[in-house]
Order: sequence, then C-alpha cells, then structure tokens
Amino acid sequence: MVNRKSILVTRPSGQAYSLINRLSSIGCQVIYQPMLEIQKVECSLSPESKSISDGENFQHVIFVSINSVRFGLPHILSNRLFSNENINYYTVGSATAELLSKSGIKAIFPEKKMTSEGLLELASFSEISGDNVALIKGEGGREYLAKTLEERGGKVVSFDCYRRVPAKIKSSDLVKLMRENNIDMAIFSSAEAILNFLSLIDKKLNFFSELTLLVASHRIAEIARSAGWQSNLLVAENAMEDSFVDAVAEWLLELEK
Repeated sequence: MVNRKSILVTRPSGQAYSLINRLSSIGCQVIYQPMLEIQKVECSLSPESKSISDGENFQHVIFVSINSVRFGLPHILSNRLFSNENINYYTVGSATAELLSKSGIKAIFPEKKMTSEGLLELASFSEISGDNVALIKGEGGREYLAKTLEERGGKVVSFDCYRRVPAKIKSSDLVKLMRENNIDMAIFSSAEAILNFLSLIDKKLNFFSELTLLVASHRIAEIARSAGWQSNLLVAENAMEDSFVDAVAEWLLELEK
C-alpha cells in the first residue's frame, strides 16, 4: 500500500465540497485552495440589447455550467424571450442538468461525452438553420460552441451572467501551502484555473517537478504542456465530479503496482 496521497482541489468556493468528501473517502488527504472566484454580473436580456426582433423568442437555450444556472436562470424565468412552450433546454453535463431540474426544467445533455463537442453531436443541433439559440455563460471563456452553431446556421446570442476572477492568494502563500502539505496531485476543471495556478508558481516550477496535474480536457492539458509540464499530466474524461474521482482512483491503483 502506498502512502496516503495529498491532493489539491482548486474548484471555486461552493463547488468543491462533494469532490473533497469523495476523494477523502478513497483515502486521499485533500487540501482546498480555489484558483478562481465567481462574481455575478448584470445580465441584460432585453430584445433591443441583443438584436432579437420583436415577437421572436428562442428555440434553444444552452447553460454551459452550474454557475450559468445559478446566475442566469432567475432572469430567464421572468423574460418573454424564453416564453416559447416548445423551447429546448440543454446543458454540457449532468450536474448542471440536475440543478435545472430543481426548477422544473428538464434539460438535454450528452450522456456519454459531457463536453462542448459532445453537446454539438446531439441530433437537435444537426439542423438549426434560422433557429435562435441562447448561450447562457460567463464572461470570456471558450467561443467554440457559439462559433460552431453559427456555422450551422443558428442565430446565437450569448448572455454573460457571471465572471471568473483569480482567487486572492499570493504566490508565496500557495507555494508554502503546497510544500507544507506535500501535494502529490492538483486538479483543474477549467483553463482559467490552471492559468492562474501556473502564473502563481511560475518562478518555483522546479519545486514541483514530481507534481501530477489532473485536468478536465486535452485543451487544458495543452496549456500545461506549453508551460513546460511534459510529464505527470493526466486528462479526465470530462469536468464532472465522477470523472475526477475515477481518474484519481485509477492513478492510485497505478502507484500501487
């Protein structure tokens, strides 16, 4: 049996509790330090500001994350742009769909491939020419979904209802936290989170040559590689909690061999 491994969880506040408990239950020592903070922004859903013709509404509404539901759903429930009885709601993953269901909204999501790419493989998005598509998201972020849907003929309107900002932690404090707790692995579910992490430890990379990074996508892995992380880099199936827990469990088994 290998020694108990120490894992750094970096999800934003309020979104890490369950993951921390599950990793602890499989024998890991879990240290929590978010790399990002989530802030609400004013979300304008007026037709005029979004170039929606009078009398029109949306056929498709996509929530890209749990935060998009938390901050965007209250606006949608009271807005006539989303009054179409035949509107289709979508999420990238099951956790976001589950949160929507608590408000009585049944969402479609890619059960086998919980990524933007998986969402775009759904039959609903194969023929969307002329359809109005609302993308409920945070400021910035990936433009892949919007771009692809527009290429397929959809009229995509993005509604930014939150922003991600770097967590308030000094580089020296993060390095100290990691060294004192002998962190073996750090987990990242977004590009913004790993970019902040890498910027904070930039001048101390040599201290963490044995650190394993577990990331939610190959796109995030490329960010790590471009910063010099050529080994000890694992990619989970997606950003869902189950995928991270499964990847850690497999990693622990490999260490025991």
